[in-house]
Amino acid sequence: IAKDRVREGVKGILRNAEGFPLEKIVFCIGNDILHTDNIQNNTSRGTPQDVDGTWFDHFTEALELYVEIIEMLIQIAPVEAIHSMSNHDYMSGFHLAHALKSWYRNTDAVKVDATPNPRKYFSWKNSLIGLTHGDGAKLPNLPLLMAQEKPVMWSSTKYRYWYLHHLHHKIKHKWRDAKDFIGVTVEYMRSPSGTDSWHSRKGYVGVPKAVEGFLHEKTSGQVARLVHYF
Repeated sequence: IAKDRVREGVKGILRNAEGFPLEKIVFCIGNDILHTDNIQNNTSRGTPQDVDGTWFDHFTEALELYVEIIEMLIQIAPVEAIHSMSNHDYMSGFHLAHALKSWYRNTDAVKVDATPNPRKYFSWKNSLIGLTHGDGAKLPNLPLLMAQEKPVMWSSTKYRYWYLHHLHHKIKHKWRDAKDFIGVTVEYMRSPSGTDSWHSRKGYVGVPKAVEGFLHEKTSGQVARLVHYF
């Protein structure tokens, strides 16, 4: 079910992007895809999780799914897969990203960022994009962290964005660094994942399940939001 949802979501985003001339696709990977980090089905900090299947099945099927999706995407444009270290599978997710990087080590159309950095950056023309899982640095610190960690990218771009995943529901924040000049937009992405017993007990139900994509134009920053609801 999870794999079918990924396939459906990516195809839905691509359908919504038809008509736009795409020159590059950033594929966000990681973000708790493996859900657990050991053979006891616990997270990286030891919290038990509801699972279906074994840890080695999870790893194998996730890797095959990533390859399937990337093969779909490179038919449209070169792909940059950027891994976000996450709190459920901090170690196993890192291993998965490196397996994907090895898979495409001789493919010019695919680049995989499998480094363990908690915050990743991607510069596209007039846009600076930051990716992080969302469980680490405090949200109010992200704009200045971006400026501090990537000062050259910061100074050479006008539109700046953070895309986060940890909370599984839509939140959007904006900062302004000067009048009439947008500084940084920080957004938590929606999640396609299902509801387990923990979510039910806590009452975290009824949130729209969806995947999201964004179109960044060379000079105008983010110009379109693409959403596929399940």
